[in-house]
Amino acid sequence: MTFSKRMGHVDATKSIQMESIDIALRNNLWNGVKLHLIRYIGSKLKL
Repeated sequence: MTFSKRMGHVDATKSIQMESIDIALRNNLWNGVKLHLIRYIGSKLKL
């Protein structure tokens, strides 16, 4: 048994997406952008 298996890590289910992205990845990227943008704007406005 490899070290990563003993530590509970599993193999990646998807490969790196180079040419195009799927819907789930696109949504997760936009969610991250929006979250950080809202936090940035909120910190500048002292909300």
